[in-house]
Amino acid sequence: MDLSALNKIAEREFLPKKRATDMEKDHQYMVIALKEVKTRFGTKIVAELDDSFQVFLPEKISSAILKDEAFFNSLCNSANKLCLFLKYLGGSSFKFDSSTQ
Repeated sequence: MDLSALNKIAEREFLPKKRATDMEKDHQYMVIALKEVKTRFGTKIVAELDDSFQVFLPEKISSAILKDEAFFNSLCNSANKLCLFLKYLGGSSFKFDSSTQ
């Protein structure tokens, strides 16, 4: 990693947030990290995508992931290995893909 990349990370505390509807349809984004976030509406999952922005996953996806801690940890490990991808299909629909490269 060069110093300019490190300085870019140090400049911002959080990645900017995007709404799912602002994402490019049918584009495959690399999931850098998944985080559990407490909100006034309950616990949600935030995905950091392409190291450029973050998005709150829809309620149905967040609750399904949070029901199984082992599955959540498995997804986080895949994201840490940079082999988890997310494709926005439109509306509140997403498709996850795991690649073992």
